Amino acid sequence: MFSIYLKMGIDHVFGLEDYTHILFLMAIAVPFLIREWRKLLILLTAFTIGHCLTLVLAILEIISFDPYWIDLFIPATIFLGSIQTLIRTSDHSQNRLSLYPLVVCFGLIHGLAASNTLQAEMGLNAVIVYPLFAFNLGVELAQVCFLLLFVSLGYLLVDKGKLKHKYWVIAISLFTALTSLYWIVESIQ
Repeated sequence: MFSIYLKMGIDHVFGLEDYTHILFLMAIAVPFLIREWRKLLILLTAFTIGHCLTLVLAILEIISFDPYWIDLFIPATIFLGSIQTLIRTSDHSQNRLSLYPLVVCFGLIHGLAASNTLQAEMGLNAVIVYPLFAFNLGVELAQVCFLLLFVSLGYLLVDKGKLKHKYWVIAISLFTALTSLYWIVESIQ
C-alpha cells in the first residue's frame, strides 16, 4: 500500500500529462549553481511544506477552491517565478532569501491542485496520515531527482561548457515564462 501512494507522488511530478511541476521546479532552480545545493534543497523543502499544508487542509475539507482558479493560478506561479528570476538576473542580485516565502505561497497553491487529484483518485478522507506521508515522500524524492539532473545539466553547460550563467538563467526563465503564459491564456479561454 505504501508503494502505491509513493508512486502516485512520483507520478505527480513526472506525470506525462502535466508538466507544470517540472516547469515550476525549473523556474525556481535555474539561478542556483551546483555548489548551492543546500540552499536549493531548503527552497525545495519550503515548497513542499506549503504543498503539504494545503493538501491536508483541502482533503480534510477545511479549505476549498474552485478548480478553475487553481488551474489558472498554477501557471501564474510559474510565470511569476520565472519573471522574478529574470529580474534578479538583470539587476545582478544574488539575494535569494526572498524567494523562500514566495515559494511557500506557490507550494500552497500547488497543494490545492494535488488535493483535487488525490481526492478523485483515492477518495481520501480523514484517514490520511499514512497515504499523505507516502505521497509527499514520493513528491519530494521525484523533485530531488529532477533537480539533481537539472542542476547537473546547468553545471555541464555553465561550468564545463563555459556558457555564461546569466544566459542559462535567461534562456530557462524565458522558456518557463512563455510556456506558463501560454497555459494561462489557455486556462482563461
